[in-house]
Amino acid sequence: MKIDFVLTYVDQNDKFWYKEMKNCAKLHNKLSLSNPARFRDWETLKYIFRGIEKYMQWINNVYLVVACESQVPEWINTNKVKVIYHEQIIPYKYLPTFNSNTIELFLHNIPGLQEYFLYSNDDIFIINRTSEKSWFSSTGLPKINVYYKLCIPTTIYHKTLKNTENLCRKDLNMVFLKNKILRSDHSINPMRKSTWEYMWKNYYDDLDNSITAFRSQENITQELSNYYHFLNQKFEFHTRNNKYFDLKKNRIIELNEILFNSSIQHICINDLGVKDFNTAKEKIHNIFEKKFPNKSKYEN
Repeated sequence: MKIDFVLTYVDQNDKFWYKEMKNCAKLHNKLSLSNPARFRDWETLKYIFRGIEKYMQWINNVYLVVACESQVPEWINTNKVKVIYHEQIIPYKYLPTFNSNTIELFLHNIPGLQEYFLYSNDDIFIINRTSEKSWFSSTGLPKINVYYKLCIPTTIYHKTLKNTENLCRKDLNMVFLKNKILRSDHSINPMRKSTWEYMWKNYYDDLDNSITAFRSQENITQELSNYYHFLNQKFEFHTRNNKYFDLKKNRIIELNEILFNSSIQHICINDLGVKDFNTAKEKIHNIFEKKFPNKSKYEN
């Protein structure tokens, strides 16, 4: 079984990208954008690639999905990383987009992408060894962790999750639930290309109507893959040990202990509004340099 790795990335320091985002926001009447921390670049992308090389040597191709050429870091070795631009996978009518929910609906269009692939954001780091069997069963079922949570959807985020769940329930002629929603780990997600092709073939209008340039309560999210497999009982529960680390709540010194904990396979480091960004960034880089001191083949 060949498994690809797909990673999306945004560099807010790119002046061309930032200008286009501002123009697009004005066009769509988005005078107040979401938390700027959502796009803030900690310049830790290289450590993701170092983790892939060291702990996931079985990965087939690595794809980096970005908006345009100016978003590609200078240090990326394009002989080893397959760089994909939005225009290669997202129809023109949806571009430009600054909505990760929109981008993630089109990952299956990556040229040459394998049936089995892992999708990750640029805030998730592989810090210990995993095998193919950690992500897919011998019969190709994704290994995921999906569960119900009592919740009346009121936030934009919860409403998008409910939209996503309801589309899967529509496919199965299942009753819609009002007072609870499906959730899953914020982690690297094992996906099958055929799942996305099936949903687009059968629910084009639903997906098309959900797409916006910026995040909106009408969106459908990449959880579509997890929810589809969960509700269809075409999955296995995963036993991976992953950690969620909130920079706003947790002390950075604790990150050092986590990165060198051999029982944790990958970690999500979330930036929800760190005040002293530059100091925190320097400390995090120092810790990651201890964990991954050597360049990977994915770097020039």
